Amino acid sequence: MHLRTRILALLRSQASHPLRSRLSQFRRYRSVSSLNAFMSRNLPAISECHMQLSIDLGCNSAPTNPFNAHSCFGLDVSPFNDPNIIRCDIFGEALPFADREVSCVTAFDFIEHIPRVVVESGKTRFPFVDVMNEIYRVLAPGGLFLSYTPAFPFKEAFQDPTHVNIITEDTFPFYFSSDRYFDSPGHGCLYGFRGSFVILDQAWHEFRLLTLLKKPMLGPDRAPSQC
Repeated sequence: MHLRTRILALLRSQASHPLRSRLSQFRRYRSVSSLNAFMSRNLPAISECHMQLSIDLGCNSAPTNPFNAHSCFGLDVSPFNDPNIIRCDIFGEALPFADREVSCVTAFDFIEHIPRVVVESGKTRFPFVDVMNEIYRVLAPGGLFLSYTPAFPFKEAFQDPTHVNIITEDTFPFYFSSDRYFDSPGHGCLYGFRGSFVILDQAWHEFRLLTLLKKPMLGPDRAPSQC
């Protein structure tokens, strides 16, 4: 089936599905008092992951290591005179790590800056999906991804003119995990996502959405060819 036809069929199914009213609510997840509180309530899942190597995307001058991994490297497009910060254009380049090398990935106030769609030399590319593919690729089985980002419906998600990737509570569950509501692969496969995360937890901290994802221990790295 042609990609455009499949996307239109998906949108029609969303509009008519009986669970749409639940999915469209502004906030279903509760708030936490701090990042530490969020991490503490997920300690059982975190303790199962061998925290050897962590990478912090868009780290600026100070990589964050909330998992207390043995080694932590930051990635940023700006050059810094720090051996623990690797210069990388994350929006357009592969992450400079081998497949399944990384224990955990963090993204603090970062994914809201990733372009959703770009056209290069007449070809359409989805940088947000590309970055999610790279995160999934470098994570070891059982590895964790922590996202902390301004999100809808809060005004802080929109007010910065460099915020071009506004997510909701349903972005990760619906597009980047096996869909627990519709019993199907994540719909990100329509745009080229080749993985399937497990959603461990989501919560709000003020106007930011905290999301903890896990790469499954077993199973292929690539989603089924048919969505």
